[in-house]
Amino acid sequence: MFLVRPPYRWLNVLGESHVADALNMYYEGMSLAEIRRNFIQQDNNYLTRTSPYNWVQRFTELAVKEADKYHPNVGSIWVADETVIDIDGKNVWFWDMIDTKTRFLVASHMSFTRTTKDAQALMKQAWKRTGKIPRVIYTDKLAAYLDGIELTFGGDTKHVQGGPFNIENNTNLIER
Repeated sequence: MFLVRPPYRWLNVLGESHVADALNMYYEGMSLAEIRRNFIQQDNNYLTRTSPYNWVQRFTELAVKEADKYHPNVGSIWVADETVIDIDGKNVWFWDMIDTKTRFLVASHMSFTRTTKDAQALMKQAWKRTGKIPRVIYTDKLAAYLDGIELTFGGDTKHVQGGPFNIENNTNLIER
């Protein structure tokens, strides 16, 4: 007795909903092999091993390009802070900036240092993403923010240093 495998159904036979399903499964955490197996079990669709991977690559790139065209509608007061994460005995710094009005995550940056260059990278990313220069940025007292904000936004942005326990000028929104 011979085991006969059903013929492959190629992408042109599959509809757009199948591609969308594959992308959804991938971003929900399924592996590419699990996605392929799911199509075989549910729909008797035998995909090539590379089809789901190619779809993820192609449409993720398209989505990122499309998302870059849009700027979020954020306010003009932002809060920035950095957090240390210990990974195998090495400090990795994770920088975040949010808008105080919408609490939208304006920018994130990861680095092995806490330098002006790192602060500036966070500011540039925020500017690029929002397309606007903030009126005020609240930070803690890390000196890297002084030049990072000045070099990126010049005198158009007021830098207010505070901390989590400062009543008027605090970074609580991002600390929590």
